[in-house]
Amino acid sequence: MSQDDPQSSAENPYEDGISVNPYQASSETTGQAPLGDAGQAKDSIREMARWQTVFTILLGLGFGLMVLIFVGQIAMSGGAGLVELAGGALCFGVVGLLFNGLPGILLWQASRAAKRFANSDDDSFAEFARSQNVFWRAIGILAIIAVVGYGLIIVVALVGVVG
Repeated sequence: MSQDDPQSSAENPYEDGISVNPYQASSETTGQAPLGDAGQAKDSIREMARWQTVFTILLGLGFGLMVLIFVGQIAMSGGAGLVELAGGALCFGVVGLLFNGLPGILLWQASRAAKRFANSDDDSFAEFARSQNVFWRAIGILAIIAVVGYGLIIVVALVGVVG
């Protein structure tokens, strides 16, 4: 860059040896929300809350269907003993509550927090972000549990076939 260049040396922060941290917040305020129009962001969050509510209802229906299937199995079991019924109840209860009930409850809480944040002018963003974080952390842990469980099932099946 030459001295005759129309861009002054003040526009280039590296020319005079001053280092600039690009991650540091600017002291100048632009008056604009960091992610664009705040109204559009709240509309998007409101729409997300609607879809979260739909998926919460679907999870609840899935859990109800699991309970109906279990009741049907008990009704058709005929001569099944108490141990078999208790084992089935434990299996359905753990799987149903862990993979349908828990995500459904957490997603319901997240959708309520999203609706409160989208429809209010107060600072409920922290609650919204926390509820989303809790939900997605739980989904991640459940995904790991499912992958490990399927891995164990595959290993047991292969050992059973080979052994």
